[in-house]
Amino acid sequence: VGFHRAKEFLMLGDVIPARRAEEIGLINHCVPDDELDAFVDEMARRLADGAPRAISWTKLAMNIVLKQLTAGAFEASVAYDMMTLRMDDAREGSTAFMEKRAPRFTGD
Repeated sequence: VGFHRAKEFLMLGDVIPARRAEEIGLINHCVPDDELDAFVDEMARRLADGAPRAISWTKLAMNIVLKQLTAGAFEASVAYDMMTLRMDDAREGSTAFMEKRAPRFTGD
């Protein structure tokens, strides 16, 4: 989806409909409910018919790259989330949600 679009989604917190998520590459496939079982069965069959070691090692290699790319960002994200949860705005957000009203954030 690209860095800038990902940042927008994370900062605004908008719900992304499944079709839109597929269009922008956030998800691979958006399948209607009544077609899901057949789609999953076909995907599983194709994987089962493939070369097991090649598929396994490809998955492993891709996961290693992904972990290397995201490790530092994940640690920083957790640290910032922990700090955010201790702020007045976190309580205000929860309270506003429970009271079904718009939050009044102050930055504290």
